[in-house]
Amino acid sequence: MEEGLHPTTAALTGLLAQLSELTADALGGVEDEFTESDLVDQVGLLERLRSAVAATQAAAMVRLTRVRVERETAEQQRPERIGRGLAEEIALACRLSPTVAARRLGAAKAWWFDLPHTYAALAAGRLHERVANAVVEQTRHLPAVTRREVDQQLHDPRTDLPGLGVRRALAAITTTAYAADPRAYLERGRHARDDRYVALRPAPDTMSVLTGYLPVEQGVACLAALRTHTDSAVATGDERTRGQIMADTLVERLTGQTRAGDVAVEIQIIVPVDALAASDAALDVADGPVLDGSASQSPSPSPRSTEPGTATVTGVGALPLSVARQLVDDSGGTKHLRLLHRSPAGHLVDIGGRRRFTGALADLVLARDQTCREPYCDAPVRHLDHVQRHADGGPTTLPNARGLCARHNLAREQPGWSATVVHDGLGDRPHTVVTTTPTGHTYESRAPDPP
Repeated sequence: MEEGLHPTTAALTGLLAQLSELTADALGGVEDEFTESDLVDQVGLLERLRSAVAATQAAAMVRLTRVRVERETAEQQRPERIGRGLAEEIALACRLSPTVAARRLGAAKAWWFDLPHTYAALAAGRLHERVANAVVEQTRHLPAVTRREVDQQLHDPRTDLPGLGVRRALAAITTTAYAADPRAYLERGRHARDDRYVALRPAPDTMSVLTGYLPVEQGVACLAALRTHTDSAVATGDERTRGQIMADTLVERLTGQTRAGDVAVEIQIIVPVDALAASDAALDVADGPVLDGSASQSPSPSPRSTEPGTATVTGVGALPLSVARQLVDDSGGTKHLRLLHRSPAGHLVDIGGRRRFTGALADLVLARDQTCREPYCDAPVRHLDHVQRHADGGPTTLPNARGLCARHNLAREQPGWSATVVHDGLGDRPHTVVTTTPTGHTYESRAPDPP
């Protein structure tokens, strides 16, 4: 056992090494004597192992919560601060976003305290993690006592939850939860309307997915309106597919544009610092998707600026440069330019022009960081943070700035969290920040390369 490691930590480290060794021969092309039946057995056992690992991880999360709460209570921290920041710390350890980590932590607590039969089946590898999570979700509105009763019913031999397929298991969970307290189930539906939202996430092949979480009657009404308009368009000879008409109509009605493709675009052009004239002309900027391009304004462009590459829709992701050019060429919307200055090493160091309602420094931080700068978090930037806190004398400069999502901005204010700039991004290395959590673990975050 490695010196200083807890026995459980050492055992898990050894297990990870053993699993890696099990596939070493196969990855190396070494012939083995496994039969097809052997391999099917292994696939099934590994699936059960997934569930057992999820249960073991849940137990560790609950223990971490208990230890943290006990320590912070003994330190007489304010009640509202106790346990705050745990999900963000788990997210870093699991390489997840804090939202997903918070969901996992909530499920772990529910299994451990209120759903012992579900937890036992998960730990034994008999229950799929997806089904175990569904038990948590579909019983979250119930009091603890009723929740335990539902848990017991689900694992009664007459129901045999582990023996059902995923779809039938989900139906059984919903039915049992509703029967336990119909009024609470209906009340839960009423409260769910308060959680309506709209979100955007990237999709493959330069596409995106716009999601609306709406009350059912509103969602149905939206789809019916789009279908009705599509029927009319098809009847008049529109040659687009029904899906294309519905998608274009959605964009046109939300943006007020005459044509879906006429999106206002701001083009951010990266310019070598040594190619700049004595002064930059001020450029007007309007709201619109931000495309970071690698074209140069210099009469003698650097090799970097002439290479094929990608453009970036800030906060969403990369586009092939040819697609970005086509977007700009085809759009009938307003087009604006903004100069982003880069060092010889290729890192953003300055910005030309100013917005009327924000400063140029804020624009540059957003262009450099693109999304939340904490590792594994791709949430949109909601706050511009001083890495060295302003209250501690931290300057308001580009090297001391980083973009954070709302959750991570709050987490870093909790006791034990700190951040340090290790590379300012002005030389040959990208802007790099190291975050230290209350347990002393460190995580490095580098600014993404500009396109």
